[in-house]
Amino acid sequence: MRLKRLAVPWAPEKKKHRFVVAPKGPYPLEECVPLAVVLRDMLGYADSYREAKKAIKSGAVSVCGRVRKDHRFAVGLLDVVEVAGQEFYRLVPSKRGFKLVAIKKSEANKKISKVSDKRVVKGGRIQLNLSDGRNILTDDREIKTQDSLLITLPDQGVKEVIKLEKGAVVMCLSGSRRGEIGVVKSRDGKDLVISGDSGEYEQKAENVIAIGTKKPAVTVS
Repeated sequence: MRLKRLAVPWAPEKKKHRFVVAPKGPYPLEECVPLAVVLRDMLGYADSYREAKKAIKSGAVSVCGRVRKDHRFAVGLLDVVEVAGQEFYRLVPSKRGFKLVAIKKSEANKKISKVSDKRVVKGGRIQLNLSDGRNILTDDREIKTQDSLLITLPDQGVKEVIKLEKGAVVMCLSGSRRGEIGVVKSRDGKDLVISGDSGEYEQKAENVIAIGTKKPAVTVS
C-alpha cells in the first residue's frame, strides 16, 4: 500500500516523490513512520527505497530490541531504532512530525509507553493497554490511564511508573508545542497547567506523555 506524501505529516521531501510507503503496525497513521522512511530519509543510510528495503530484509535493523525485516514496520513514539548493532536512536515528536535522537547503547533497552486503557482480567489482575499496542499484566491498582511506564526491551519488564501529576516532566504530543518538554504545575482532571520554555500554558492530559519526575527518564533531546 502507498500513500500520497502530502497526506502524512512525517513524509520528508514531499515535492520529490509523489508517493510514500504506508506504515504497518499498532499506531495511528499520523503517529508513526515506516522503517524504510526512517532508514532512507531520516538517517540517510540508503539512497533509494530499494536500498533501504534490502538493508532491512538483511536483518540489520532492530526496533525496540527485535529485528524487523518488514520495510513497512511502523516506528512510533519513543521507539528505539538500532542499526547494525552499533548506532541507536529514539523517535521523538517534533513540530514537523518526528525526529531521531541519538542515544547510548546502555539506554537502548529502555522505552517509555503511555497507559491508554486498563481493565480487570481473569484472576483479578489488571491489564494495562499501552499506546504502542503492548499489553502488560500487573497487580498495581494505583496505575491510571494517562500515566506512563518505563519498560525494558524486549521483555517488557516495568522499571518505573511515571505518574501524570504535579511535578511530572512531560512532552507535548500535538499542537504548536509538539515536542516541547515542560513540568506539570497543576492538574485538575484532564486539564493540566504546564511550565515550559515558552512559559505557562494549559494542555489536555491526552495530548502529553509523562517522561519523568525530576528529569526525563530516557534521552529525548
